[in-house]
Amino acid sequence: MAQLPADRTKLNAAVANQQPSIVASAKANREALIEAYDTIDLLNQKVDTAINNGKMGNEISSDVDMRGYRIRNLAAPTSNTDAARKADVDAHATRTDNPHGTTAEQVGAPRLTTVIPNGVSLNTVVTSGFYRLSGSHPDAPPGTEHGQMIVSRGGDTVLQIVTGFNYSHFYMRHGNPPEAGGLGVWQPWRELWHDGNNPASLATNGYQIFASGAIVQHGRVAVSGNNAANAVTFPIVFPNDCDVVVGVLEGPAGAPVSIESITPSGFTARSTAPSLTTLHYIAWGR
Repeated sequence: MAQLPADRTKLNAAVANQQPSIVASAKANREALIEAYDTIDLLNQKVDTAINNGKMGNEISSDVDMRGYRIRNLAAPTSNTDAARKADVDAHATRTDNPHGTTAEQVGAPRLTTVIPNGVSLNTVVTSGFYRLSGSHPDAPPGTEHGQMIVSRGGDTVLQIVTGFNYSHFYMRHGNPPEAGGLGVWQPWRELWHDGNNPASLATNGYQIFASGAIVQHGRVAVSGNNAANAVTFPIVFPNDCDVVVGVLEGPAGAPVSIESITPSGFTARSTAPSLTTLHYIAWGR
């Protein structure tokens, strides 16, 4: 770094050696020049001190333009007033362990999952987010104990989607209830239809279970003729009851078939055909 004069001897000599006509003008600028030299000298002293100490910190006033200086041999910061090296800033910026303990609330982000305490009504959970249910909650759909819930709220309207942890049924409801500042009510829970809670078999003797609980079964079986009793078993047992069975025969035109003794597990078929024929049937129940 260039060394400036330690005193103003040269400046005073320069002013004294001027011609009389120039002295007056020089004296007019003398104080400004002295102040400029003092400021530059002080600045250099502070910069030298900062560099020698390995840091800049607050030793130089914030209104000083430092664009013409380069800081060398800067050490790792150890206090709040120390400047940081680029390597220190880069290392801090790439940390993933949340060193400052920043919370989701501080940055406006929802928590990943919030546990709803046992006994809390789901009617009161109206903040958007992800939730884990406990053992029992008023207003929860069946089979969702210890399950998960997603809530989406916009103004005074809310949507909730719920499922159990080992139960393949999903439920949803929505509304603009008072809990969300609305003037309406919660709508009933509705079960969502998917292949897990509406199983089916597309075999020759198969079935389809609907979300409503209704079941339709179909089959094709060989039956003896001459009005003999033929026991037919459904692919699955109706949990409650079989309401109706409709059948038709392959075979001689006009050969009738009768359906008797309908139970949740099957029925009896009688054919008036003179020989063995094939019965096609559809059964409806729940």
